[in-house]
Amino acid sequence: MEDRAIVALYRKRLESAITETEKQYGRLLRAVSRGILKSEEDAEECENDT
Repeated sequence: MEDRAIVALYRKRLESAITETEKQYGRLLRAVSRGILKSEEDAEECENDT
């Protein structure tokens, strides 16, 4: 899904926005977090908080 479509879901306050964001950016966010934090558990928490 494209970013514009994901933003539209957020603007409509649809729960699916979170799922689509995770599909699109979850792996990247966790990889960056893991590289910075050096902890899988902390990276997962960071992803969940985001």
